[in-house]
Amino acid sequence: MSQFDSSSCDFEFEEKQKRNPELFASSPIQPRKMFAYDWGQGMIAPYVATTNATVRRVFELVALSSSSVVWDLGCGDGKLVIFAAKNYGCRAVGVELDRELVALARAQVEKEEVSDLVEIMCADLLQVDFGQASVVVIFLLPASLPLLFDKILHHLLRNPGTILVSIFWEVVGLKHLEINRQVADIDNDVKPFYMYASNV
Repeated sequence: MSQFDSSSCDFEFEEKQKRNPELFASSPIQPRKMFAYDWGQGMIAPYVATTNATVRRVFELVALSSSSVVWDLGCGDGKLVIFAAKNYGCRAVGVELDRELVALARAQVEKEEVSDLVEIMCADLLQVDFGQASVVVIFLLPASLPLLFDKILHHLLRNPGTILVSIFWEVVGLKHLEINRQVADIDNDVKPFYMYASNV
């Protein structure tokens, strides 16, 4: 199976950034700007492209197999779910509310020839049922995480063995379910990754 390093998404991301410079004025390195921004239209976090190094690190932490089912809540350009399908042959679902990003992600899925494994849903991640997920990945903001808390806790408790990976931010209230916390040098900056599960 050929490897996917997600660099093919970079050009499309740069073009979107040029069309919407105000949307990309902030990053996780500038949290004060991000919290001050009014995302509007039901968005609970901005689109900040997940780097190749971050994607690789997520799947170094989680042991995937072809039987895994990965959900990325707020999938943006689809980079993470495409990587999972392309490199591990597993099913993957990305949830994204921004229609332009959904179109971009679906185009990348077709381009990488993983449409038989990857589904990109245009939906509100607060409303979707990810009951079949064995791995759930989130890259949101601390202020957004409480909105998902009940849904995530319910899923973890009802589905022992399911793993939640939160990129860069701790999910306050899930400390008792934390199974791993690691830091990694991501693009010359040390970042934490948090993993949660019930009765693993």
